[in-house]
Amino acid sequence: MKPTPSPKSETGPTEELCLRVSVAVLVRILLNDPETNDQLLVLERKATFDSNEEQVTVITQPFGGGLRINNPDALHELTGDFRYDSENSRIHQDFRIMIQPSRWDAMKAFCLDQFRSRSNATIELSPERELAEEFKSALNIDLKPEQYHLRPLWTIIESNLASSGNIYAAGISTVRLYQVFEANIVDNILRTDILQNSRSYSDQALRAAVMEDVQRGGIGWANAFLTTPLQKLRSFYQSLTPEDRNFPVTFRGSRLESNTPALLEDVKIPKFLRIDQ
Repeated sequence: MKPTPSPKSETGPTEELCLRVSVAVLVRILLNDPETNDQLLVLERKATFDSNEEQVTVITQPFGGGLRINNPDALHELTGDFRYDSENSRIHQDFRIMIQPSRWDAMKAFCLDQFRSRSNATIELSPERELAEEFKSALNIDLKPEQYHLRPLWTIIESNLASSGNIYAAGISTVRLYQVFEANIVDNILRTDILQNSRSYSDQALRAAVMEDVQRGGIGWANAFLTTPLQKLRSFYQSLTPEDRNFPVTFRGSRLESNTPALLEDVKIPKFLRIDQ
C-alpha cells in the first residue's frame, strides 16, 4: 500500500499533541451451538512473544480493530491538529492519533456524528475489512458478507486515561471510542470451521506455535478462535463488582481483555459510557 502523505498538522508543534485517541470497532460474533442450540460468543485468542520477558502471553479479546481515516485532511479541518501515534499507523491511516487534550470533546462529537450519519467519507465505519483480515489469519478463509448478518449496536466512550498496550505506542496515555457491531454467523460450513478451530487450539498449542515462529525468525505471533456460551459469560461479569469489571479477568481459564464486556448490553462497566445507536 502506498503511504498517504501526512496531514499538515504533523509539521506543527508536537509537544502539545500529547493525548492519544484510539477509535476502533468491536464485533460481537454470535453462532448457535448445533448440539445444544445455545448462543455462543466468538472471541479471538491472540498469542504474542514478549522479548523482554522471553515468554508468550495469550489474551482473549473481541474481534475488531482500529478504524481507518479515509480523509486525513478533512479530519484535520474538522477537529484541529493531529499526528499519527506511529509510523505504522500513518502508513495504514489507522485512527490512532495524537491530539491536544483540549480537542478531546470536539473529537468525540465529530466521531459520534460520523457514526450516526453512516458516511464513510472521512473515516471507515464498517467492520467488514477487519473481520475479513482476522478470519483470513485464523482460518485462512475469505470471509464473505453473505456468511453473516451485520448490525450496529452501540458506541462506547472510554474517557479515563489508560496506558496503550499497542506495540507501536506502548505506554502512551490513551482515550478510546469503540463502535460496537453484532455479526450473526448464518453459514453452516463457516460455523463448523469456527467451532473446530476453537476446539483444536488450546492456549498451550498457541504458545508452541508462537515459539516456532520465533525460532524461524518471525515476530512471534499466532491467533485462533474461542467460542464460549454468551449467557454464562454475561452471568460471570454480573457476578463481579463493578470496579472489577474495569480490568482483565480470567473466565474458564482464558484471560479476557478489559474491553470484552463492551459487547454486553446488560453489564454496567464504570469506565465505559455507552451510547445506543
